[in-house]
Amino acid sequence: VPGDPMTELAAARAHPGIAAAYDALAALGAYEGFCLSAPCIRREWGYEEVYVHAKTAVVDDRWATIGSTNLVFSSFRGDTEMNVSFWDVEVARAFRVRQVDEQGGFPSVGMDGRAAITRLMEVARENSRRRMAGEDLDGFACAIDPAGWAT
Repeated sequence: VPGDPMTELAAARAHPGIAAAYDALAALGAYEGFCLSAPCIRREWGYEEVYVHAKTAVVDDRWATIGSTNLVFSSFRGDTEMNVSFWDVEVARAFRVRQVDEQGGFPSVGMDGRAAITRLMEVARENSRRRMAGEDLDGFACAIDPAGWAT
């Protein structure tokens, strides 16, 4: 998710056929186990959102996918998109560890997936607070309020 959404996303939020998806995203913010975040880095001049087009997912440290494909018709029938998915415990776990370590700025190799993601969400929320205070961040993950995203 881009931390600074494209203007088209804010405009889409007002569309009757799409607004419900934004409402559902906003409702997820009420759950402690949900954290919408985007990578951000502190520069000399301020904070910069880091736009990453790739989508990743790791399920139970057993299956993972990475690529550019979106779950929309155009990604499957017209755009040049690609994902690589793999079902391998060692590779999927190593992939999750690397992603969490990079985004969270902490070593997660000794943690199971649930503990690592819980800690990553804590870091993202703390980084959001730090960003508002003008402080340095741990890693790159910054939490975003899903109710206010793309408004």
